[in-house]
Amino acid sequence: MSNLTFDVGLAAKLKVAFARNDWTEQLIDAACEGDKLGQFRQVLLGRAVITQVEHVIDCDANPFNPWANDGFTIEEHQKGGQWKFDPKQVEFFLASGQKDGKVIEGNKLRKELAKKSVFNANVLDYLLAHPELIPDEWKTDGNGNTRYIFFWGTVYR
Repeated sequence: MSNLTFDVGLAAKLKVAFARNDWTEQLIDAACEGDKLGQFRQVLLGRAVITQVEHVIDCDANPFNPWANDGFTIEEHQKGGQWKFDPKQVEFFLASGQKDGKVIEGNKLRKELAKKSVFNANVLDYLLAHPELIPDEWKTDGNGNTRYIFFWGTVYR
């Protein structure tokens, strides 16, 4: 155990550093559990390295059918290979019939999307299993309205 004295100046320095790096109270609590800070100390001392987890989604796998017991089947599933999750690669699409508060019938939208690359339900399933990966910008549009995201690469009937 070290003989560290934790004065007001050091606490303020930590508070500024945490705020600058978007830490939350929950993240600080998690960092204080077990030996996580001890492991981070090993990184600072050059005895360990941090590697970022790569989230790879298998878009070729058969999708989960949450409505199988209700008689729904998977009518269409566009395979998409292995996709390394990167929110910067995602572009949301609004048809002209959806802009300025307008709505469009689902099958018409599906036809408009036919020639576009779309994600399938495997991406949805992965994000539901890892909600911490969903960027806040995906949750609402520029006006603060809830954003509804569909994964048109899988169609259930």
